[in-house]
Amino acid sequence: MEIPISKSLSVGLKKRIKNKIMKKTGMSLSTLLFVVFLVLKLAHVIDWSWWWITFPLWFGFAVITGIALFIAGVSLLITLFGK
Repeated sequence: MEIPISKSLSVGLKKRIKNKIMKKTGMSLSTLLFVVFLVLKLAHVIDWSWWWITFPLWFGFAVITGIALFIAGVSLLITLFGK
């Protein structure tokens, strides 16, 4: 006999499991991808540029910086040319 579990409980359980995994390994997805790419590069399995190997490490920072610069630019334009 299966006990019905509400959706919110199920979602909460999934989040707790994910958090426990993150705490145990201490690695995010981007760090894991970097390590995989690095091992493949050093084992001569892939012949990618080092920019692509380190891509998972700097991509998040680049996106956040790009969004911040865009918002600052729009804000500056509104300040200069706004009514």
